[in-house]
Amino acid sequence: MITVVCELFFRPIEIIAILEQGLRSSAEAGKVPLVMETIDLEYFRGTLTQSLNELLRKGNEAVSHLLESAEDSSDFIDQATREADRSFRLRMQDRENKLIRKIEKSLMRIDDGTFGICEMCGEDISVKRLRARPVTTYCITCKNRMETLEKVAGT
Repeated sequence: MITVVCELFFRPIEIIAILEQGLRSSAEAGKVPLVMETIDLEYFRGTLTQSLNELLRKGNEAVSHLLESAEDSSDFIDQATREADRSFRLRMQDRENKLIRKIEKSLMRIDDGTFGICEMCGEDISVKRLRARPVTTYCITCKNRMETLEKVAGT
């Protein structure tokens, strides 16, 4: 399975270089080398970068569409429909902008070595959870605890 994932993003020579670099940095830090960790980080970097590029492309298209659809109409129903559509597109763009910021922060966490570490408890976030939501900053236990507190508080 590791080979399949790696072949999507890297040529075999790149995989060897990644493994060697991960082993060297782990040995220098005095840690037990985790080959899977290095491969996973590169997988997540590729996935996040691909998602970021797609969101930026869609954002540019949305802005172009909003600028093009600024025609006037004397029909109030047409105006209301266009305004509702514009409002919806702006809300979607706002959500995508928030996701872009989360992706950029995740990429920075990969670079500084804190990706996959829960911000609340400091434990590792499972690879399964990161694959489902690569921008997450909390392990499933802490996230469940937070959601329970939110329900109790009614927010």
